Amino acid sequence: STIKLASSAENALAQTPVAIDFTSVGLGTFHTFTAEKQNSKCLIALDNYIQNPIVSTGSTTTLEKEIFLTDTVITIAGINSIFGGDLIQVAGEIMKVNTVGFGTTNGILLDRGWMGTGITTHPAGIAVTVVDGAYNIVGNTINFYTAPQGPTPIGSTTNPPDERDFTGITTFSKFQGRSFMRSGNIDSADDAYKTNHVFDSIADQFNAVTKTFTLKSEEQNVAGFSTNNAAILINGIFQGPTGSLSVDQDYSLSEGSGISSITFTGTATSIAYDANNATSPVGGYIVSVGSTAGLGYQPLVAAGGTAVVSTAGTITSIAIGRTGSGYRANQVVNVGVTTVNTGTPSIEFIGTAAISNGHIVSIAVTNPGSGYVQGSEPIVIFDAPLSYSNIPLVYSDTSAGLGTQATIDIVVGQGSSIIDFEIKNFGYGYGQGQVLTVATGGASGIP
Repeated sequence: STIKLASSAENALAQTPVAIDFTSVGLGTFHTFTAEKQNSKCLIALDNYIQNPIVSTGSTTTLEKEIFLTDTVITIAGINSIFGGDLIQVAGEIMKVNTVGFGTTNGILLDRGWMGTGITTHPAGIAVTVVDGAYNIVGNTINFYTAPQGPTPIGSTTNPPDERDFTGITTFSKFQGRSFMRSGNIDSADDAYKTNHVFDSIADQFNAVTKTFTLKSEEQNVAGFSTNNAAILINGIFQGPTGSLSVDQDYSLSEGSGISSITFTGTATSIAYDANNATSPVGGYIVSVGSTAGLGYQPLVAAGGTAVVSTAGTITSIAIGRTGSGYRANQVVNVGVTTVNTGTPSIEFIGTAAISNGHIVSIAVTNPGSGYVQGSEPIVIFDAPLSYSNIPLVYSDTSAGLGTQATIDIVVGQGSSIIDFEIKNFGYGYGQGQVLTVATGGASGIP
């Protein structure tokens, strides 16, 4: 029933501990001790699934305007990596994102003081970090992102038979929790929990190729635990550490120059366009697409023209009657004329066409031929524009994913809008929040 306090871990762990000498009793009769970094000292499970505590994702931006106590809409420098339902942290306050682009492009509507954190003011320019997790312990209270399932169904004897719940039969989430207490080493200057860390999420780095990742906690390098292993989860599933075992398990830890790394076992993908055959962690798949039809795209229409025949019976030029549309800058467009107009036509190559902004603008006649008759000019045939298939998607930043670049097939209607859209290759290794767009113009984009 008697305890003593020390001013440092070194004093507390000395062979002869150095206690604080209280010279007065202070005020009041009720005092409490509150632990720090509670999330790193326990394992929490719901329905036998280990829950992940709040951690940083490494995705950061800054506040553009000061936040006051009553504000529920904030303005940040960029929103590319923030979505509805995400959690963001500003200093010690965690906030739940409700709507992105509220009122202004970079405006966010949110709930303040989420996960048990307090509400306070924040100055412009302060860092805003996207965080992730299922719970956060503050004091001796655990705060869940969403409430665990309560008793359901509630029994009823008055509903119609096909809507009646069975009285006395209920289901609800089960809770399991363990805290892990440590003792310090005698004559050590380090506190007992120095090597307890909650690692920042590295999920956004998974790409089916990389197997070694740097482990950080609160965006800082951490060390001193590589020989102790850890509790590592992938998709909520506990991963087995290799440690001193002779057979490789799911991962191993290493340390050098104060930096700790985790290396997953397994193999990287061996097929450039498919990450499914990788046995190392995979991420960055495109799982859904939202698109708008847009306007001003060129439908695929072949050009047309009329041959100009000289008195000598040669073709001197082609008068373009229809410039066509949808020709791409890198396409070689051959131009020919028919020499037989019945049955299967016989086509003789006479030259190539020049393209500008998706249209045929001129024809270079390289083979004028002979024997043509004025008044009975041959039919001119142009190559059709290339189809809009396997069009590469363009990325809003320098990270272009891995594997074969994501490509799409589209159909442009006569109204110059996209009327059909299908992703042909989804690729992998993309970052959350990247904006993928269809290129326009150039060698591969849509004119």
